[in-house]
Parts: sequence; structure tokens; C-alpha cells
Amino acid sequence: MVIPAAFANAIRDHHGGRLYLVPSADVPCIEAYPARTYEQEASQQVPSRFAGDQRGRRLFFHNAEPVDLKGPGRITIPERLRRYFPQG
Repeated sequence: MVIPAAFANAIRDHHGGRLYLVPSADVPCIEAYPARTYEQEASQQVPSRFAGDQRGRRLFFHNAEPVDLKGPGRITIPERLRRYFPQG
């Protein structure tokens, strides 16, 4: 998957070129979080966005996959996360 150049540059400059991919709890899509943003959420004991939502918290942290930018701004979506995309 190609990441727009402006975003790819910011991810490289501020997050070491790393994203975390997380399946959405609500719709069939994958959310991408810059490394520092994801790591800050993970460092909190119970992030406020998951107060009272055990399923969402589990999905967010258990299914996250780190990926690194390749070349000018590409990422490879891990095989186990591809199932979240509709086939067709």
C-alpha cells in the first residue's frame, strides 16, 4: 500500500518510519497509527478511549502489527490483517 509522500516523510522524521496497523472495531478497515502515538496509548494502563470497552481495548492491542515504511512510502499489510479487507 502506498502512503502519500507528505505523510510518509512525517512518519520517517518523527516516528522512525514505523506505523502500527490495527483492525477497526467498528467497520471492516485497518487503522494506521504512527509509532509514538501507538506506544503512548500502550503505555497507559487503561487508555481513556477504552474506558469500559474491554473488547475494543483487546482488539486494539492484541491485533496490532508494526510495519516499517519501504522505499518512497510503501508498507506491506501483514497477511493476517488482510482478512479485514473485503475480497473482490
